[in-house]
Amino acid sequence: MADAPVDLTHLARYTGGDKSLNAEILKLFDGQVSEMVGQLLGVLEQRDAR
Repeated sequence: MADAPVDLTHLARYTGGDKSLNAEILKLFDGQVSEMVGQLLGVLEQRDAR
């Protein structure tokens, strides 16, 4: 996964400005971020329980 935030200008260039495709791609990124945050919170909770 890239370290830089999603650059919407580049995204639009690669998808031809297709707004529905851009929205679907952003949903995928959002899902990955949500999953990673959930995993991080789980790790932190385990550390606090020790």
